[in-house]
Amino acid sequence: MSGFKLENEDAERIMKELPDLGRLRKHQRLLNPGVITTSFRIPPTSNFPIAAVCFSDTISTSADVGYALSEALSNKIWYCERRPEPLPETAIWMETFYLTDAAIRLYSAAEHLANGIIYMLDLTDEDLKKFRKAKTSQQIIVGKYLMENQKDSPVTHAVLKLKESKDWDETIRIRTDTIHNQPPTVEGLGLIYTRKNRWTQSEDGSLTTGIGGGDEPQYSIGDMENSIRKAFAVFLEVAERIIEIYAEMLDQRGITLEGDTVSVQIP
Repeated sequence: MSGFKLENEDAERIMKELPDLGRLRKHQRLLNPGVITTSFRIPPTSNFPIAAVCFSDTISTSADVGYALSEALSNKIWYCERRPEPLPETAIWMETFYLTDAAIRLYSAAEHLANGIIYMLDLTDEDLKKFRKAKTSQQIIVGKYLMENQKDSPVTHAVLKLKESKDWDETIRIRTDTIHNQPPTVEGLGLIYTRKNRWTQSEDGSLTTGIGGGDEPQYSIGDMENSIRKAFAVFLEVAERIIEIYAEMLDQRGITLEGDTVSVQIP
């Protein structure tokens, strides 16, 4: 938690700039695997209720993403606008910390959502075996399965919004580089050096290299923030639609949510 206090108007500004999780959270009470299990006694081996846990994890992790983004914005406002002596480099460092955290957690939320889809659609290891070759990401595996086997389903139509989002691709790249490669380099944090060979060989065979000056950063902090915020908004839209489909399937089994009350018709 930040060690400074912002004005109320700053808090309101941050809330307006971030996507609203309220519509996604409204489903949380319905996602009770114990209650859902009562409608799946035959067969008792159904994995459908497990999807509720995955979707609940999706919502919780999405809230974590929202918190990380709010901290990024809070630090930007404090260190650039509210602090008596602005510290723009500190602002960028803090923003980068929270933005990369948000990207990692957003990827995690997408993995929870993909696992929920697997249980919701009762997909087996055999169903997904073909798509697991050289793939470790559940979201990619599930997406490829849906595109080949359920191209016209509402679930596929929903997840395609992630595939079509350039901001989602950029956010996943930020997450991947943070974990597996050189972390994203950001303008405003001093000299930047990328992981590359420094020698350049000319046609005559001579070698040259530069000394000092650094390399071009990959991102400005504004571009990074913009991509992750937009990716988060798209993801929330997709997650909400997937969980709505799950709720519709529950309704067909006699499980409904009215206000704060979950009602169950036990077959």
